[in-house]
Amino acid sequence: MASHPEQSSDEVFVGNHHGIDVPEELAHIPSLRLGTIAYGIDGKRLPESYSCRPMLVGRGADYDEYNRIREAEFRAIR
Repeated sequence: MASHPEQSSDEVFVGNHHGIDVPEELAHIPSLRLGTIAYGIDGKRLPESYSCRPMLVGRGADYDEYNRIREAEFRAIR
């Protein structure tokens, strides 16, 4: 995925999350965190009224777990 200014070298930016808390289904992933400032695909800062925050997760096993959960969700809605 694309990089994010708040992303550290051992993290992956997985997208913007609409809300202020980590999603319940992902809360068990130790390195998953929400950043402060969300950006759109054009690289411009999103208005705070959108209530979006960047979601970042550590590389390795945590990222694999994140992908496993998201892929299961997508399979369930197909």
